[in-house]
Amino acid sequence: MNIYEFLAARQRKTAYPRSGEPSFFREHAHLLSNHEAWEPWMSPKSPFEVIRSNIIIRSLLNKNAIEKLYFTYERKTERREEASLSLGSYMKSGMSDLPYLLVEGKRKVYVPFFPKSLNLFYESQFEKLGVSPYRRLIDEFEAALVDPFDYYGHALFDSYFTRLVPIKKGEKLLFAYDYDAESAYLIDEEGRLEVGIALFDDALPSPSRAHMAERLLKVAEAYFAGDREGFYGALVSTKLISGKTMGEYLSLRNRLKKKEDRRDG
Repeated sequence: MNIYEFLAARQRKTAYPRSGEPSFFREHAHLLSNHEAWEPWMSPKSPFEVIRSNIIIRSLLNKNAIEKLYFTYERKTERREEASLSLGSYMKSGMSDLPYLLVEGKRKVYVPFFPKSLNLFYESQFEKLGVSPYRRLIDEFEAALVDPFDYYGHALFDSYFTRLVPIKKGEKLLFAYDYDAESAYLIDEEGRLEVGIALFDDALPSPSRAHMAERLLKVAEAYFAGDREGFYGALVSTKLISGKTMGEYLSLRNRLKKKEDRRDG
């Protein structure tokens, strides 16, 4: 058993089932049944997988909202309503609360299951949605899909598509905190979970959730430095894991190592 499995087994009970991300998933999961492409996201098995499913759902909600705005404007224009308001101004106003991923420092990606080129039609070139062949993106878009996690990487988890708190970014990894699940995640450049760190074990009396970013940064720095003992120490010194539980793990690790040494010897 590694440290991550050990901490997951010892995490104290959380309010996760009633928190924001699982509640959002339960409310909107039915949208994933509308297309075969979404089948892999319909039954997430962990809090991190719920986040990934919710990114797909939020992307789909964005797509539907932007298309509805565009065709509403087109109908108003045909009836000469609000003719003085430009398409761009109308769309930007209606999209002001939609989540997005910022790429290249300025471009907003609203539909990350589409590549950057097609996202232009959902960010600024809205008129393309009304003409062939791009109009087919409304209903027949499966051929245009990309895996958003492969395509955009861990940047998706440092965007408005999630509630994660980014703690430290590396070239290939993002260290982020999940308030809902009370866990830290190391997310790789393919948007997959490298490791999850369950915090606040059952031996930690009255755990504090204050200044989490500062405390987790010490843990992240040790992890990125490849300092295993420093990583263990940072979890304890920041009171994210109790000394008792860490001591139990280190004792177990040492016993297993001795057993392996005897077997190999």
